[in-house]
Amino acid sequence: MEKYDPRLIGKLIDLIGPLNNEVRELDGTPKLVKMWEIGDILVRNGVTSIHSVAWTIQDSSYITRDLLSYCFRIRRNWPTLNKLTDTFPHLQSFTAFREALPLIENKKFKLPKDQLQALIEKLNQNDPRIKNYLVNLKKDKIGKTNDRSQRLNEVRETATSIEICFNSLKKIVFEENAKKCGDLISAYGLDGVLKISQILFILSKDAEIDVPLLKISDDGPLGNLPSKLNFILRGGKPAKARLRRLVKPITLIQLADLLNSIQKGEKLSETRSRLY
Repeated sequence: MEKYDPRLIGKLIDLIGPLNNEVRELDGTPKLVKMWEIGDILVRNGVTSIHSVAWTIQDSSYITRDLLSYCFRIRRNWPTLNKLTDTFPHLQSFTAFREALPLIENKKFKLPKDQLQALIEKLNQNDPRIKNYLVNLKKDKIGKTNDRSQRLNEVRETATSIEICFNSLKKIVFEENAKKCGDLISAYGLDGVLKISQILFILSKDAEIDVPLLKISDDGPLGNLPSKLNFILRGGKPAKARLRRLVKPITLIQLADLLNSIQKGEKLSETRSRLY
């Protein structure tokens, strides 16, 4: 994996951090614009391949690699902001855009000009049928050749949930926010936090999954993480393998360690020292 100067990583985190907070509150064209700006920061600072730098930034901040990857792709495909906004002046759903992106940018699956224009028009019209339209279009264009990507999509929400929880808990630890640690224990109980930690640790390993499902609601500080972990547990080893293509085992281990440390009442300064 390509190495980046820590000073560059620090600079990128400082520049992207405020935009990262803004972009998560937006949707449609405003979200695309903000993501283009993040991608432009990456490009202007010499990033030519996103994979390594995205992992490094995620490991050192609250900014997820998934977001950085899409920002970089948006900036790469629309070199100027005007070209992006001219193409998507009225986009309402970023989710629809994300699903359509392979048909727009991937040389292997890119649509012919007339079909591409029709797709872009539908994305700008906020057509409620866009989801089914994309499913059928991708089935016709991509078919079985994209089966691995489709299977990955099944666990992508779990991966995102894990990344959000990891970044949230890192922030709690860095800020030594004992109250939020207490809220976590109040919501799940000591036993519940321990069980979540144990499952995350198990998912980081190659061993077979043989643990009971979590009987924990999604109403607590970790959001939908409990139900998403249950989804992986039900899927067994194949689902776990797909998850580990999207989330590095070290992330699973560190999140498990954070939860275990909070459950044990360890001093947050000691927990924080293991994150560097």
